[in-house]
Amino acid sequence: MQTTFEDDQPAKLKIMSVPTVDISPVERRYICGVNSCKLFYQRFHRPGLTHKCSLLLIHGFGEHVGRFYHVILELIDARCDVHTIDLRGHGLSGGPRSDGNFDDFINDISILHRIALTSAPKLPVFLYGQSMGGMLVLAYALLDKTQRIRGVIATSPWLRLSRLVQPKWWKIALLKLGWPLFQEFLLSSNVDPCSLSSVDGVASAAINDRLVLPYITVRMAFQIISGAQNTLKHASILTTPLLLIHGSSDQLTDGNATLEFADAASSSDKTVRIYQGAFHEIHNDIDRSQLFTEVNEWVDIRCSSQFSTDDNHEELSPGRTLVSRMDDLNVSLARRKWAARLAFLVLFYLAGLGMARRKAPNVRAALAWPIRLFYLTISTLY
Repeated sequence: MQTTFEDDQPAKLKIMSVPTVDISPVERRYICGVNSCKLFYQRFHRPGLTHKCSLLLIHGFGEHVGRFYHVILELIDARCDVHTIDLRGHGLSGGPRSDGNFDDFINDISILHRIALTSAPKLPVFLYGQSMGGMLVLAYALLDKTQRIRGVIATSPWLRLSRLVQPKWWKIALLKLGWPLFQEFLLSSNVDPCSLSSVDGVASAAINDRLVLPYITVRMAFQIISGAQNTLKHASILTTPLLLIHGSSDQLTDGNATLEFADAASSSDKTVRIYQGAFHEIHNDIDRSQLFTEVNEWVDIRCSSQFSTDDNHEELSPGRTLVSRMDDLNVSLARRKWAARLAFLVLFYLAGLGMARRKAPNVRAALAWPIRLFYLTISTLY
């Protein structure tokens, strides 16, 4: 990987020989995430401008913030103070590639939120997420108790996969049963680069960017699918102002799930836009100018309202973590591991017993078959 930072002119980040937009971050460093994971943090704004808000930008699965520099340019020109991280397991951040725990992602966002509040405590904070990042910012808004979020913007949120890429029911059943034992196994993400945008060059740029990942671990697949299901399930909790945008031609995430979330959300201020003909990455598609204009206008209106500074708001403090209240994710990993191990042991024992009945000459020999297989299974698992 070739990464260059030029200090004597606007910084140009070149990743894997794929140049991105010229842009000058005012701050670029590694911060410590949950479980001491190093997260690549960047902050952008126009020096000399009076900022109207702080905006936390969260990218999608398998990509990195470098693919959003043109979006960031639009945001900072609109006087936003933009804070970003490459999610763990993505981009230039630490952690195993395409791997991550749902609660860890949420807690990493809480750390970014705390940095934004510390950097500019008087500015209202907005969350902006794309695809998986869109689902994560919605989940964070559901779980956050600080009430220091002025609004949430989610484009093409991964609340449910589209029918074109949705795994079959039996694959999901196997995933739920086997994920505790096969967490680090890699699966293909089944993302067709040509389905990202209808604009020429977007697919080839994604293919040539070696920081774009075409696979996902079993653990992360289970965590994100479960997290998306429960985020949609608990949509009624959300009271934060909401802007949801989806493309009608999105082949990766289901736009109907976005409409369901909007209908269920308790927020009195919610806006839903369906862009006709737009693909998954609307910010890289033919309607990107309309998207940027709509986002900026929506933020402007919410910034003009009175920003609440109620002393009863719970403050984020160092070391504070957000614990998921979602039912399916409250079951501990250890209990799931033991349940899966027990199921496999019983399965192997019954298989051995069946073999014994066919091949063993007597009862004593028949019992020896499953015992041997049982011992072999234990030695393999433990």
